[in-house]
Order: sequence, then C-alpha cells, then structure tokens
Amino acid sequence: MRTIMLALALICYGQNLEAQTLERSVLGVAGKRELAQNISLEWTLGELAVSHYARAMGELNEGFHQPHLSVVAEVPGINDQRFRIFPNPTQSELFVQVQLRKQERIRLLLIDQLGCLVLPERVAEHSVDEQLDLQNLPAGIYHLLITNAKGKPLHQAKILKQ
Repeated sequence: MRTIMLALALICYGQNLEAQTLERSVLGVAGKRELAQNISLEWTLGELAVSHYARAMGELNEGFHQPHLSVVAEVPGINDQRFRIFPNPTQSELFVQVQLRKQERIRLLLIDQLGCLVLPERVAEHSVDEQLDLQNLPAGIYHLLITNAKGKPLHQAKILKQ
C-alpha cells in the first residue's frame, strides 16, 4: 500500500514540475572575427552545436564540420612561390630568393622582436638572390620583411635563429 501511495504522489507531483529549457548558446574559450573585402569569418573554440542550412541563396555552416571549402582568392604570403627563404630555423646563414613579375625595387629588412633593424637594409631590383649572415646575432625570433620601394609589405617571414 505504501508503494502505491508513493507512486501516486510522485506521479501527481511530477505533473506539476516543468523541465528547464535552455536557449542554444555557444560556450567558447577562445574566438575571433576576421574581415576581408568580401568575406567575414567568425570562429569560437568549444561550440556546442553544429548546424547546416541550405537555401536558394547559398549555404551556411555553423560549427566545426565544414563539408565544403573553396578558396576564391589567393592570399599573399601563403605558399607564395615568388619568395623562398631557407633554411628556417638557421644557425648562421639565411638564403632569400625573390622573383617578382613586375619591375619594382625590393627592400629586405631583418627586424628583432623589439622592432629594431639588426642587419643593414638590402635594396635590389625585382629579382633577389641574397645570403644573409646571421652568425653574430643572438639566438631568437626575427622577422624578415620584404617591401617595395615605397614601404608596402610584399612578404613577411618569421625566422628562428638557433
């Protein structure tokens, strides 16, 4: 009899309880928003949901699972065959090769972590085949900046001197 009474009490009491509802949200430990001319990319680390929406105007994918990725425009500096910098990391010598299609003057700048120029600036025409001597520099991270004559960055590389 006690069991029946307990079961009826739980059933009656349970009907009066309402479940807690939560809105869909993102719990992220990191994230960023990047904007370019005709693309916007927002990401977070630790998303709770993955969704895919298809409409006549296009597709929208949310979360980490992207079924299709196409590169529309070339991003300068990523796998850019005009610039070859090797070996990296290096202990003494760094070879820099640049081959541009346009006839323009090129400047090579090697900068330390504080933003100071550590080697004399090198200036060349559209083709460069330079050997930089890093023997006397302390171990650390340096930035090789390749610009045109007006100072517009053409390429940048992080160099690790051991």
